[in-house]
Amino acid sequence: MAFFPDSRVSVKPVVFYAKGVAHDPQWGRRWWVMHTAVREKYRLMLKNRDTFELDDLLVLDGAFTYQEYKALTHRYGSPAASATPDCANGLVCSQGRETILAEIMQHPSLAQYNRYTLPFCLSILVVAASDQEWEWGGGQNVNGGVNQGGGFLFLPSWHFDEDKLVSSLLHELGHTFGLIHSWERVSLTNHPKPPKNVYDCFYHQWLSPAIMSYNESNQTNSVDVDAIPGCLLGDDIDTLSRNRLVFPELFFDKNSDFDCLPVGANCQGVKHDGISRQYPPESMGKLDTLWCYTDYGDIEGTQVENLHDNPDRYIPGNSPDEPWAQIAKYVWHSGKLNEEGWVSLEVTFPLPVTLDQIKVYSQHSGHHHAAKMVQVEAQKPTGKFDFVTRVAADKPDTDVTFSATAARIWKLSFKGGNSNHVVIRGLRFFHGKAELFPPEGPLARTTFGETHGSKVSNLVAIQRRIHSASLPEDGFDPATMWHSGQTNEEGWAAVEIAFPKAVSLDCVIVYSGHSGQFHPAQEVQIEIMKANGQYEFVDRDKITGSVAFVSFSAREAQVWKLAFRGKVGGFIVLRGLRFRLGTREFYPPAKLT
Repeated sequence: MAFFPDSRVSVKPVVFYAKGVAHDPQWGRRWWVMHTAVREKYRLMLKNRDTFELDDLLVLDGAFTYQEYKALTHRYGSPAASATPDCANGLVCSQGRETILAEIMQHPSLAQYNRYTLPFCLSILVVAASDQEWEWGGGQNVNGGVNQGGGFLFLPSWHFDEDKLVSSLLHELGHTFGLIHSWERVSLTNHPKPPKNVYDCFYHQWLSPAIMSYNESNQTNSVDVDAIPGCLLGDDIDTLSRNRLVFPELFFDKNSDFDCLPVGANCQGVKHDGISRQYPPESMGKLDTLWCYTDYGDIEGTQVENLHDNPDRYIPGNSPDEPWAQIAKYVWHSGKLNEEGWVSLEVTFPLPVTLDQIKVYSQHSGHHHAAKMVQVEAQKPTGKFDFVTRVAADKPDTDVTFSATAARIWKLSFKGGNSNHVVIRGLRFFHGKAELFPPEGPLARTTFGETHGSKVSNLVAIQRRIHSASLPEDGFDPATMWHSGQTNEEGWAAVEIAFPKAVSLDCVIVYSGHSGQFHPAQEVQIEIMKANGQYEFVDRDKITGSVAFVSFSAREAQVWKLAFRGKVGGFIVLRGLRFRLGTREFYPPAKLT
């Protein structure tokens, strides 16, 4: 498949013990048996068309106690949030779920993956002594959409004592696959709302027979698949059929899949109206893995949460060609500077991290609200911040380097200019050459080899360098270019590009060949991947010269295939790729040389 991750997404059961909690082998056995039962329940609900795959059980010890995990709940948005980490005032309470997830992702069997390439829905049983010790349960897709990769769920073990652990697993797995609650489909849908009797009998929060409702009659610990109550609405089957990474064989049949039978005397004879009520992908939410918080406000339609690490995180270019209306949802525009000309924000990581460099991207449109100075502080265990460094920002994109320092919460302060505001387009964090929680750019892969020390990922790397000239003295640079293996029998080599989410493009700029003479592309063909996993032709153009602007009617897709024709049995060298819609550029390079 040309999706990322490269393999089918399966469910991986995890038994997680907080620090100081003794292991009990019964939980591993129970958790595994429950997953095998729920897997067969999904097969039954999907009418034997498909079910999820099940991976090996993983048992882990956490680095913190339950109380320490609760204290790691992150802050949202306002001074009130920092004062009420106990979920008061309607705040989100994570109970350290992001910290647990970060710990699990560091396990040797998972460390090779990031949130985008994770081929698992991590099904995490938190072994807890009581509901007072661990209250939180829930699940979601990691990247906030159907067919967007893996997912995770947390369930406390005390659900077993209340005879609802199997039914909770059935429900929360649905969330990891991309399902939302039954009643949310009606409140979010663009379709006409169903008649009241259809709503009450199929979509109601407490009355619906669907596993994605809160109907208490669905609760069970049974591992007998025929005794596990609940069903999938036709809407649910329609959604799951779109998740090709988890259910590659599943298809939706509108004539037979609306047979989830209602319960109760008032629903006798009531039939579903046969409308599949889909919903916008953003309704499922996106996991934030690091968070930003400020006391200085956010204006002009921005919010400091735009700098959080989630699939929408993106660092726009600093160009007049990037209209404010298009970049506002990715940046933070501060309120007024304080009396000394500063604003600040705090960055919270799920785990303590060691950093020695932070890249700060300030200003917008090449003119407005640049930071003139940057100060870095790191929070000590006492809660006070220690000074780390202060540097002058002689350009909007500033590399702030310092001695390696460890902390979970960091304070970044920015001194502004005469405009009395600062705009931050993005932040990046490093220790040595390793980037922590990088903003995700496009991913590239090829079946045509990576030779002479080059990598196909060079073509789409964040803040990459592209050699715009192609002269003999420039030579070949394996650190910035891709040198293919031999082309096929027709002289073609291809690259697949997967963006973090679908993008609309009408132009791809191709930089091919090196040293003014070696391995240029003579022709390019562009295709996009459709929902069924098949590629659809977009355009084919000849290439003359070392830089080609390939224009076509605007198309939208997440996965694009670019094929390049050279000499039969020869090679293709690409110095870079750029992606545009009109004057807007997606994931622009840092430098053209």
